[in-house]
Amino acid sequence: MKGNRAAIRYAKSLLSLAIEQKKEDKVREDMTFVAETVDNSRDLDLLLKSPIVKSDQKQQVLDKLFSGKISDLSEGFLKIMTNKKREDILSMVAKEYLTQYKLEKNISSAEVISAVPLSKDVLAKVEKMIKDSEKQDIELKQTVNPEIIGGLIVRVGDKQIDASISRKISDLKQRFSENPSYVAEN
Repeated sequence: MKGNRAAIRYAKSLLSLAIEQKKEDKVREDMTFVAETVDNSRDLDLLLKSPIVKSDQKQQVLDKLFSGKISDLSEGFLKIMTNKKREDILSMVAKEYLTQYKLEKNISSAEVISAVPLSKDVLAKVEKMIKDSEKQDIELKQTVNPEIIGGLIVRVGDKQIDASISRKISDLKQRFSENPSYVAEN
């Protein structure tokens, strides 16, 4: 994908500049805001990808949306993207910046899935457990899925620990189907 390679190059350039200016954390906040704004507005996404709308009009829209809400570095970067006529990949660049930032800072993404929202104390314990086992910083995302009935599913990178009630029920069903006398044996 040509757009994806360009997004990676732009994101790496922005991260390099942000690190040089010691603003990588602020730019991370900015790129999170930009990505969420574009992703949550179909109209904005279509406008940025439209070949009919002129770049200066797109820049005016971006200025109204982000001026004063993001750092000067990020604003300047958006202007460069518009001048280079690459505003169509703005959301990809913002997301790729977040990925590159995590790589640079050695941060892993983790997700905990539960049937009900977890308290801050429980989340803190889960986060500490993951940090201790992974030996690196963790960015923990909580997802609520009532279909798991109870327990937790924890995902870190390509690893998953499924300690949900729905999984245990599924495992029991599997055992019963393989060996109908399973109950009598236990």
